[in-house]
Amino acid sequence: VNNHVLLLEAINAKIDASANPNIKVAVAVGGEYTGFNNHLDKIHSDLFGSKANLVDDWHIMAYDFPTSYGTNHSSTASASGSMDAWKNQGMAYNKMLLGVPFYGRNANRTGEIEYNNLTGSAATNYNSDVSGTWYYNGKSTLEAKIDLAVNKGAPGILIWDLGQDRPAGDYSLLDVINTK
Repeated sequence: VNNHVLLLEAINAKIDASANPNIKVAVAVGGEYTGFNNHLDKIHSDLFGSKANLVDDWHIMAYDFPTSYGTNHSSTASASGSMDAWKNQGMAYNKMLLGVPFYGRNANRTGEIEYNNLTGSAATNYNSDVSGTWYYNGKSTLEAKIDLAVNKGAPGILIWDLGQDRPAGDYSLLDVINTK
């Protein structure tokens, strides 16, 4: 944890001395916030206080939650809980980007499938969060997560991974985000 701060200080020193001192620094953090394996103690508290200037954006990876969070590895409730837990650690909402997945996992977290490879009707998958045994984020959940992020003051969301989406105009999740 202490070396992470030293690394960020070194990165910022190199950026400040570079030809482009406006380069931004972002750090991705896990979304888990309860239980023994939560991620909240992995970041030095100074990065939310006296050294907050070292990080421009925090990427909250609000997906791949373990089964103790529920059947869907990336629910809106878990995203909200994660953002609030990081806020309680001292991270400002206005520096958070809420991470959303373009893939699904089964309830036991023993598999993964890309959104663009879900079986069944593309229209049904687009308007749902479940396809067979796969749990993912469909249209209404993505819209709810965007509202969540905006209402908390976050500057936006991040996506893992664009290559797992359907083509534009064909029940694309990126189109949902762009429209919202």
